[in-house]
Order: sequence, then C-alpha cells, then structure tokens
Amino acid sequence: MREVVGDIWDYYNDNYNICIPTNGGVEGVQQSGPAVMGAGVAWQAAERFPEISETLGDYIRKAGWLGVYELRWHIWCFPTKPDWAYWRGMPVDEKVRISHRCPGWLAKSVPGIIEVSLAILNSLHYTTKVDEFILPRPGCGCGGLDWKDVKPLCKKYGDWLTVISRG
Repeated sequence: MREVVGDIWDYYNDNYNICIPTNGGVEGVQQSGPAVMGAGVAWQAAERFPEISETLGDYIRKAGWLGVYELRWHIWCFPTKPDWAYWRGMPVDEKVRISHRCPGWLAKSVPGIIEVSLAILNSLHYTTKVDEFILPRPGCGCGGLDWKDVKPLCKKYGDWLTVISRG
C-alpha cells in the first residue's frame, strides 16, 4: 500500500481505478431506486456521474450489497458500511441510538466489511489485471473510523493499492 495526499479526482484517468466508499442502502419503498450516495466521495461521484447511483442500486439488488463492482470506466464501489437490514448491533452515532433499526448510511463503517472489500479488491487486481486502485482512507470520513485503526488492514496489500487523504 502507498499513501498520497491530494484530491482523488485528480487521479481519474486511464492509469488509476477510483474506489468509492459505499453502503448497502437503496432508496425506494420496494428498494427499487438508486443506491444511497449522499455524502463524502460517494456524493462527489454521483454528482459527477449521475448514472452510477442507479447502476450501484441495480448491482445491490441483483448480487448483494457486499461486493466491489465497476460502476463505470475506472470507478468502483467499495463497501465500508452495512446495508440497513444488516444493522442490528452495528456501531451508530449517538443521535441514531433511539432506533433499533437504521439505514446503513447512518451507521459507522465496520472494519470487517472493509477487510472483505479489500480482499475482493485484491482478487480483482489479480484476475482482471487492473494495475492500480486508489481509494480514500476507507471508513475514515463519513464512516467515523480512525485511520490508525484502519491503516493496518490496508497495509497488507501491495503497491497496487494507493490510499489518498486530503492532508
């Protein structure tokens, strides 16, 4: 793993594949709408490429929320939070504790989910021959985790993984 400081969108080109931290939330009464991408880098991605929230919603419905999917050329989702149905017992901000159920986007990121996403990314690196993935510190922005706790998970992987921070 390599660490850099900067704007993740400066790396959106043919050499890098950007990973967007996501949760398993899908809008709509029947969960038939777009994926929830309402904050952080996910929101930035949805603003730049409006179709990706629909694409991610479709992937979640067809294959499940815990997967790393290519949403468009060089943009991949990277789950760090549970879907809302999986929430029971997950860490949540104090303002949400009044409910026993909450959508995944309100929950804190979960290190175990980040580990699974990293393992999937590692497999994709070798099976798809993607040279380089870059992602913001997973779970450390809107996910509420500390980088000191997440960094050891990321350090297990080679130089094909770049983690970026705003500095």
